[in-house]
Amino acid sequence: MAVIPDFFGLNLGHFSIKLAEIKRVGTKARLEAIGSTPTSVGLLNNDSDAGVKSLANEINKACRNSGIKSRNCVMSVPESAVFSRLITLPKVTDKEVGEAIQWALKPLVPLGLEEVNVSFLEIDQKVIDGNTFSNWYVVAAPKELIQRYQLSMEAAGVNLLAVETESLALTRMVVYNYPQFAKKDIMIVDMGAENTNVILSRNGVVMFSQTISTGSNAITKVISSDLGVDMVQAEKYKITYGLDTTQAEGKVAKSVEPILQIISAEILRTLSYYKEKIGGTGISEVFVSGGGSDLLKFNEYLQAKLNIGVINSNPIANFEQDPMLGQKLQNVHLSSFNVSLGLALKGLL
Repeated sequence: MAVIPDFFGLNLGHFSIKLAEIKRVGTKARLEAIGSTPTSVGLLNNDSDAGVKSLANEINKACRNSGIKSRNCVMSVPESAVFSRLITLPKVTDKEVGEAIQWALKPLVPLGLEEVNVSFLEIDQKVIDGNTFSNWYVVAAPKELIQRYQLSMEAAGVNLLAVETESLALTRMVVYNYPQFAKKDIMIVDMGAENTNVILSRNGVVMFSQTISTGSNAITKVISSDLGVDMVQAEKYKITYGLDTTQAEGKVAKSVEPILQIISAEILRTLSYYKEKIGGTGISEVFVSGGGSDLLKFNEYLQAKLNIGVINSNPIANFEQDPMLGQKLQNVHLSSFNVSLGLALKGLL
């Protein structure tokens, strides 16, 4: 078996670069380094030579600030930048799978297949009228985007080992920290700054993912507008009062709820899709994660809407920790490191 080199997980967000590095201790992960660095607005979409160089400089700065030792990296690609589909095909031989998926994917992707890198995972099999079918989770990532990432890593002097979607990293993070759900159907609701990812997983494998173009910043903005406060104060109100109608005369909760209605409506549509198109034993639990998941009473709100148990995921619940990280962990917003921690776990599960 090939020895996996040490590496760190790197998540390029809209407003910051987040990194995490672990040490593998048997089947356990020990957190060795973690940290983030703000990024310039629009830097991720700047594919000029100057943009690539600037991103490389900020990656190196983030590595220094985080105490990252390795120069090997696994990084994420935003869910909104890739095309993912659940595809059901008649069972074929291993040699025929690639071609069968290419044919099935062709009418579903707005780019030519020569312009994307295609990867796929088998979720499960089912028998219908005596015939065996396989469910495949298929991802097509634009080659141009991956090339930009590679150029930035090379300019930063970092060896890019792999690129994977946020949904894969998030699912790995949840399954590692909550192994009792590894063999069940679960949902992950990951609320970031600009988007919310909704993921369905079976047996630890992603079977569906979608991006809702509403995130925690929309909540902060509406609180700022409705209450006439700046964004910094609105952020504090969001975390402190959230959906608690008994706090602040219920004003914050009243501002927040219309945004959450948009998100919960999409989640309910995803549950309907699961029941009608995917099928199974049912979603056993919903895990919320991401920086926006700290909204007070968000769990209770979702649980009431979905009628399913909701857990606010702890991204290091099952981790060992370097004692030297104790103070640092008190000063970082751990829930926003869910993707980078999931990336750092690659190869451990």
